[in-house]
Amino acid sequence: MNYQEIQSILHDLVESGAGVKSAALVSRDGLPMACERMNDLDRDRIAAMVAGLMTMGSRSALEFSLKNLKQVILSCDDGYAIIQAAKDAVLCAIADASMPLGMPLSRASEVSKKLAEKL
Repeated sequence: MNYQEIQSILHDLVESGAGVKSAALVSRDGLPMACERMNDLDRDRIAAMVAGLMTMGSRSALEFSLKNLKQVILSCDDGYAIIQAAKDAVLCAIADASMPLGMPLSRASEVSKKLAEKL
């Protein structure tokens, strides 16, 4: 999969009307692969934090005797960060709190599966 394909998928996620206002795909080792509408943020720092959260979540899951972490959700007053496994990468979708969580969660799950098939 090339950069344009990834960027197009992230753009479609943000434009889908599901409440996702920005998105990024990062490598499991914390390098940014593509971003959509994360212009004001430090992409390198975001990529490292997203990968770190997924790693900490995976380690925590193992301690609870749970296998194969699929997602981590940060719930904040003004929105959500949905961090979703996508094979050898991690999708991060930032969603607005004004939408029910189910809508962006469902779209992020669909998109992560689509990306995982193409990576």
